[in-house]
Amino acid sequence: MIFLLACTTVTEPPEEEKLAEVSHQVNFESITRLGPHTLELTARHDRGGLERVEGFSMVWIGWDDFQVVRSREGRITQDHRVISGSAYTSNDGQVFHPQDDAELYRADLATTWNEWDRQLEPVLGALVLTADQETVVEGRPSQRFIISMDPEFEPAGRRAHVPTSLSGHLTVDEGTGVRLNGEVQATYNKNGDVDDPATITLDLLRGGIGQDVSVDPPTEFAGRKRKKKGKKAN
Repeated sequence: MIFLLACTTVTEPPEEEKLAEVSHQVNFESITRLGPHTLELTARHDRGGLERVEGFSMVWIGWDDFQVVRSREGRITQDHRVISGSAYTSNDGQVFHPQDDAELYRADLATTWNEWDRQLEPVLGALVLTADQETVVEGRPSQRFIISMDPEFEPAGRRAHVPTSLSGHLTVDEGTGVRLNGEVQATYNKNGDVDDPATITLDLLRGGIGQDVSVDPPTEFAGRKRKKKGKKAN
C-alpha cells in the first residue's frame, strides 16, 4: 500500500509587502536606529474653503540632544529643545523657559512623534501601499511605494469619516521601516456627510541621516528684557 503525504507549502508574502506592514507598526525606537537626522512634515487641511496648515519638525541626535517644533499657520506654537540633557521650552521659538526635568520631554516625544498617523487619521484605514521600486536614500537601501485607496474599505460607523480618494507616494527605509519621504493627497467626507467634503495634503521629508546635525541653544530666556534695537547715529 502506498501512502501519499500531502505537503502544505506556506507562502511567505513578498519582502516589500512585509516592509509596507512594518511601516505602519514602527515605534520611536525604530526612529532612533536611523541615527542623527532631521524631519520636516507639513499638513494642509481644507474644509469648505477654510485652510489650516500645521507643521512638525524634529532634529534628532539622541535622548540628550533633540528638538521638536510644532507650528500652525506658519507660527511656532511649541519648541522643545534638549541640549546636553538640559531642557528648554518655548511657545514662540524665541523666548525660552529652562525646565528642571528633561524626562518629561523625552516621554512626550516618544508618545507624540507619529504626525503621519495623526494628520492622516480620517483616511488612514483606507490607505494602501503598493511596491513601486527599490531605491537608495542618503546611502540607505529603501523601497518606494505608491499610495492608493482600498476599494473595499468600509467605514467603522454611520458617523465615521468616509475617504473618497487617496494618492501619492512613500519611501520606506528597509532597515528600520521608518518613513523617509512621501507625499499624500486625500479627500474624504467628514462624518460621512457628502455635503461636508475635506481634503488633506501632506509632505514628509527626512534628511541628514547619520550626519552632523545640531540643536541651536536658546539665546533669550523668560524674565530677561528683550534687547531694543538701537537707532543709527546721524
